Amino acid sequence: MAGRIYATSRTGLALALGLMVSTAAFADPWDGYYIGAFAGGAWGQADFNTDAGATTPTSYFSSDANIASVARDSSGKANSRSFTGGIQLGATRRFDRFVAGADVDFSALDLSGGRGAANIAYPSDPGWNYNVRTSYSTDWLFTARGRVGWLASENLMFFATGGLAVSDVKVWNSFSDTGPQIGRGGSSNRETKAGYTIGGGLELALGKSWSVKGEYLYVDLGHATAASTVDCTVIPACSIISSPFKTSSDITANIARVGINYSFSD
Repeated sequence: MAGRIYATSRTGLALALGLMVSTAAFADPWDGYYIGAFAGGAWGQADFNTDAGATTPTSYFSSDANIASVARDSSGKANSRSFTGGIQLGATRRFDRFVAGADVDFSALDLSGGRGAANIAYPSDPGWNYNVRTSYSTDWLFTARGRVGWLASENLMFFATGGLAVSDVKVWNSFSDTGPQIGRGGSSNRETKAGYTIGGGLELALGKSWSVKGEYLYVDLGHATAASTVDCTVIPACSIISSPFKTSSDITANIARVGINYSFSD
């Protein structure tokens, strides 16, 4: 009797261990939670637009030609690129060959660039020169995205993704000249901007809860603005002479990255 009980217990334990091994071996990598890391490259672009006002009796700039020249030299596109890397959390749920889920991630994003010119002669005032500069920078990027995928095979998924993008954005401008009134102006503005991101990629399950993925994201952070004035600085009597000096920048980025995930499958 004792031998039969021992044999039965061994058989039950073997079946239980076999069931656990089988379940672990066939756990669905597309059904559960995951954590991971990624790295890649980012290519940013800022489109600057500077407003230097209009010609009036009290404007600093003495002609439309001067205003157009200053605005032109501090407007236009500036390109930049940087390394990006960070961490991500997410969850997916499988529906036959389709997968739905959500990601949140945080990454370094060191993009910066600018437009400007130095020692440019005023069109209407030969002999007097000006310097002008507009710039932007970012430090980090946060996204919260939905993800929809299709399984080409049991271990390969193609997906599309999109959602919220948030980053800190700094925009600043500066102006100085050697004109008879010695004009100075400039300001900086740092904002946390919320925009959107869309993209797609593929993910390959490696087994034992690991997967690798490659993805592309397009990020649009909207626009940020730095506003100031250009003022006469020679004598107090010319303090009424002033022109607006406002720069707006539309900021976008293209990001390509690869990552690795560890899944806590159901």
